[in-house]
Amino acid sequence: MRWVSQLAGSGLVVAFAAMAPIRVAQAFSEDLCWRKDGNGVQACTPLPPECEPVGSSSAACMTRAAALTAAVGSFPHARSSVHTDATHLMAQVAGFSAADAYWIAAYDEAVDLGEYAPVDLAANPIGAGQLDTVALDGYVRTNFGDGGVFYHFISPRSDGIGPAPVVDGLHPNLEDALTEGFMVHLRAWALAGTGLSRPDCTDGLSSFDGSNYALGTSCFARESGLPADINAVISVFGPTAVSFSASTGSQLIVSANQPGGPLYAESFDSVVGNANAANARLGIYLHALADRISHHVCTDRSPLTGPHGLQRSFDVDMSNPDCTQGPHALRHLWEVGVDQSLLDAADRTTAATLGYVYDELLVFAGNRGVLRPQAQLPETRAAVLDELSRALAKADGAQRLDALTLAACSRGLAPFPGTSDCLYRSGFE
Repeated sequence: MRWVSQLAGSGLVVAFAAMAPIRVAQAFSEDLCWRKDGNGVQACTPLPPECEPVGSSSAACMTRAAALTAAVGSFPHARSSVHTDATHLMAQVAGFSAADAYWIAAYDEAVDLGEYAPVDLAANPIGAGQLDTVALDGYVRTNFGDGGVFYHFISPRSDGIGPAPVVDGLHPNLEDALTEGFMVHLRAWALAGTGLSRPDCTDGLSSFDGSNYALGTSCFARESGLPADINAVISVFGPTAVSFSASTGSQLIVSANQPGGPLYAESFDSVVGNANAANARLGIYLHALADRISHHVCTDRSPLTGPHGLQRSFDVDMSNPDCTQGPHALRHLWEVGVDQSLLDAADRTTAATLGYVYDELLVFAGNRGVLRPQAQLPETRAAVLDELSRALAKADGAQRLDALTLAACSRGLAPFPGTSDCLYRSGFE
């Protein structure tokens, strides 16, 4: 890739210890997997025969869906085409440079994996390390006790006194600091000039700002100054749920398992490097936004409540039937490789996510002073989202990646690093 050179510049609760390794199903699961023989890309999670026709949800289908999701880790490389390729393309359409778009997308993916390093079509590393993100394993989906899981399973908020709020996480209100507190909190942090301008707090719980617990200037603490507990229940495999507890305060970004760790959000810009910190913060926010939408059927019914009592604790129960692994894994299989128009409206999460990510990239491009005016035109937005939706719906993984690459090339944009150069793509000789 000719432009690559431009880019150079936990604590689990004790109960988990006795369990086999847990793979919590992820939003926009890694759907592109690199073959073990080095001969290209395949779909990680193709819709199996047990799940045909699209929309079927038998017990056998959900069992198979969970097994496919669990097997992704056996491939030498995998990534989500939504978090990476689609985000990379939309960022460039919005006006970000190819370099900035890459780092936004790379850190978007790193939220799932802890860090991200791109490869070519034969799974060989590219960029000699210069395209690798730093390790930010504090945000990963299996980090329960330190709050990383909350960047993937994002619940609306309620005082817990009255009935649970009626929310539509398929179309989250990013201005509603009361109900969508985590998203509003993280968005403010991502939009800030530096990582120190706004706090990044565990589960987005800040000090009370007079009206909400999302936009305070520090992280939530009890009157004594000590952190409060976030008591949670989450489904981890089959119908089984486990309890865990996290603490309010600054979000852990690098765990004690990494050199120099543990490190917290106050160190974010210095850990990532000032040149890429804003891109990394945006990537993390976009990942959480996509996951809010992807997991909405589960989390819309699982509000975070509090603070409660003298201990000022918070509670969230993410174990309703739509949070269990079978339905959860199946919904991720429906997000790529299928025609989403065949699904119930609540399960058409890909189109909703693409629209929100596109619109937020416009906001952030404007904030950076790089917004491309044409990107704001309704016809531009519609054309980009339609082409991405059609590309992501391709069942074959290689064809999906090829369609995403051609979508970038046809607009004069850089495809995601590691795919073939535009000059050598079919139709561009």
